[in-house]
Amino acid sequence: MSSSSSVPDYLRDENLTQKTKDLISSLPSEKGWLVCQMYQFQGRWHTQALLQGILTCQKHFEAKDSDIILVTNPKSVEAFCQGKFIGGPFWDHVLEYWYASLENPNKVLFVSYEELKKKTGETIKRIAEFLGCGFVGEEEVRAIVKLCSFESLSSLEVNREGKLPSGMETRAFFRKGEVGGWRDTLTESLAEVIDRTIEEKFQGSGLKFSC
Repeated sequence: MSSSSSVPDYLRDENLTQKTKDLISSLPSEKGWLVCQMYQFQGRWHTQALLQGILTCQKHFEAKDSDIILVTNPKSVEAFCQGKFIGGPFWDHVLEYWYASLENPNKVLFVSYEELKKKTGETIKRIAEFLGCGFVGEEEVRAIVKLCSFESLSSLEVNREGKLPSGMETRAFFRKGEVGGWRDTLTESLAEVIDRTIEEKFQGSGLKFSC
């Protein structure tokens, strides 16, 4: 794995423990596009640095009822269809949380970006109730929608000029804020391949995924 300055801090492999090094030597590996090599561990693809964090987290982290954890996984360019990208496969990631939300709806809330765009107010109410804030009224909902809108968040100075500890600019997370933005980066043929792959992987789950 490259340790050049062009690689974000969270992808670097300095200071690995011997346990992580021993584990890495036994794992399946593939060439990555952000890093030289990725490694498959417990059904997911990770960098060496991420593996270090995962092992530490599994050993020490204990979730509390008051914890709120946001989890998401973006689609990306042909490696996506093979599931061979950092955090992949995408469908396993999504389905695990989908099934968890069905089995334990009081602990896991499943929300799609499309829902947020099409039914913003209704979805915000769902999130508020899930977090124990079911008292939110219509006026409060409208205020939250305005405050959390793409236009509002993307115009904040911290999101226009700020950077993450990794060095990545925060404005990189804001594109157009519209459903169907994949058309700006994916060809129609590749989008069809992705759609077929997801439809095949989600078959029988009851989950519908749309762009």
